[in-house]
Formats: sequence, structure tokens, C-alpha cells
Amino acid sequence: MTRVVAVADSDSYLKLADHLLAQLPADWQTELAVVANPVQPSPAQTTGLTTRPVATVGVRRWTELVAEADVVLLSCTGPAMMPLLRRLRSLANRPVLVSALPGISLPANDRAVWVRSQTDLLVVNSHREREAFRGHRLAEGLRVGLGHLPQVGSPAPRVEGDEVVFAAQSLVPAKAEQRRAVLATLGHLSDPWRAVLKVRALGGERQTHNERWPYPQLLAALEQEGAVPRGSIEVRAGSMQQALGRAGAMVTVSSTAALEAITAGVPVAVINDFGVSDDLINPVFEGSGLFTSLAQIRAGWFPAPDPAWLEANYFHDVAADDWTAELDELVAQRGAGELPQRPLRPEAMAGRLRQELRLAPPGWLWQAARRIRR
Repeated sequence: MTRVVAVADSDSYLKLADHLLAQLPADWQTELAVVANPVQPSPAQTTGLTTRPVATVGVRRWTELVAEADVVLLSCTGPAMMPLLRRLRSLANRPVLVSALPGISLPANDRAVWVRSQTDLLVVNSHREREAFRGHRLAEGLRVGLGHLPQVGSPAPRVEGDEVVFAAQSLVPAKAEQRRAVLATLGHLSDPWRAVLKVRALGGERQTHNERWPYPQLLAALEQEGAVPRGSIEVRAGSMQQALGRAGAMVTVSSTAALEAITAGVPVAVINDFGVSDDLINPVFEGSGLFTSLAQIRAGWFPAPDPAWLEANYFHDVAADDWTAELDELVAQRGAGELPQRPLRPEAMAGRLRQELRLAPPGWLWQAARRIRR
């Protein structure tokens, strides 16, 4: 029996790991763990993301867990992946190493490819992503398999609702004044629209990336100043699926939630007031027909996506997915002792130390972190 152990380090990567494990053959043994680290999901987040048993383990216990695995799925951010890769590569009969990306992953940046090129198989989520990662100069010898995101499916017919849901992102836009402009637009929508600010995490909960300017804090300040009417924007956490229940439109800068909204038949507006750049993670939407100004959003105009863009970007037929077939071949190669060698990239000592401390911090630091989270 083939044994697969998946490890995640944050909320979005946990959701992805659960999704990928569900696609494996029924007779394979699968296990899911979270490696203890500063951005690990809370118990409530974990319960909302998977129905599987999930153990939260330290790096030493995790090393024991994967010792007899045939396949290890590293569904992690780069800083967590590197210490785990070093331990896996030291095993006498190492498992097949699989990595994956949890959202829109264009452009294929050097760091993302550099880390994942040390695995045997990278799972991406669109034809366009596969082309970009396969063609990257650091991806030599890396298999790139096609999968699909857990929240993406065939687009439903356009729905009618009275809520405009803004999908907040931790990294973009980066400037406080840009975020204030978004909130000012949401606070003055034309009738009959009602604004919803959808956040990833509540106070004290962690997410994959830290947020310098949290929207709820900015909203409170704008309401205090009188720039946004009190109560004009409702703040919600929970799942995106729940948030879209009464939505008639979604607004975002570049969130993967746009794809979930398209799947649900909810029109999407991708804000272009701040430009189109790799820093904003929004070049993927070029050609989609979804770029929209804040003025258009305020007036209640929400476009429809281009069908050709949908096919190339995340909405391909699921029958085209081939990552499990790629994995089958690698498992067979391992069984025959023919698993190809993958490079272990050299790193600066300071970077290695930071990565190790991320997964194995001193006891006093963990205790302080727990007190802060409470």
C-alpha cells in the first residue's frame, strides 16, 4: 500500500493539502499534519478547512512521521519547506517529494521556483501556470503536473444578489492610502448594494502572510473621521463560500477568491486603479475583461469574464488534470530504485538559521507567542 504524508504550515496550504489528498486512489493510505510554526492555523480554522484528523507536530515528530512514507506532500510556504527538505533528503530511501501552490501563482517568481525545484513534482493550477513554471530557468528536471484549485469549478449562471463582497488580501495593496480608497468606495456604493468586507482571519488568528494595514482597523478610523458612514460596511470572517451566499458582485485586487466567485456565478471586478504589476499579483487578469475602476464599482458596474481567458486560467476541464498520473510514475520509479536525484540548493547560513528557528524556536518564544494569541 502506498503511504502518503502531507504537511501544511498555514491556513491556505492546509486547505490545498486536504484537496490534493482527496484526489489520490482510495487504496492509498493518507495522513495530514500541520508543522508547528508561527503562522499555523488555529483549531477553529483547521476545523473549517478539513474534516480529516490533523495532528499539529513539532519538526522532530514530523521527521519520525515521514520516515516510512512513500510520498511526502509539502504543502508549505518556502521558509517552512526548506528545513523539511533538508531532513527528507537525508533519508536513506527518500520518498517522492511533491510541492504545490495554493492560489494564483503568476508570475513564476525565482524564489518560488528555486524552493520547489528541489522536489520531484510541482502541482500547478492552470495551463498558463504550467507553461510559466516549466519554462523557468531554475526548473530544469522538475515535473510540473496540472491540477485545479479546491474552490474552482465550472462557472455557474450569473446570480442576483444585493451584496458587494470585497475579498481582503494581506499583501496587496501595500499602501494604507490605497486601502482607505477601497474602503471609501465600499462605504458609498450606489443603491441597492450593501458592502461586505471579507477578512481571512479574526483578531489573534494567523494567516499565510502578515498584514501591515488590517482593513478593520482602517475602517474604524475612517468611520471615526466621518469619511465612511458607520455601519455601511459589514466585516465578516468565515469561509468565502458563506460570504458569497447573498453576493451580487465581488471586488478584489488580485485574490484567488475571484475564481471562487466566478465558479459561483458572482460577477467580479478586479481593481485597476493602483496599476497592473507583479507586485500587485494581478497581471494574470490581463485579457480577462475583469479590470474595473473604483468609480465604476461605486456606480455598480460589474463585468463578465472572457471565455478564452477562463480556459487558459484555472477553468480548464478537470479531465485535463494529470498530476496524479505524474505521481504514479514517480512512485513506480522509487519502487524500482530509479528515482531521479534532485538538487539541494545552497543557502546562506543566516537564512538557514532563520528557517530552523521558524520550526524549532526556543521554548520561551513559543510561550510568549501563545500568550499574545490569547
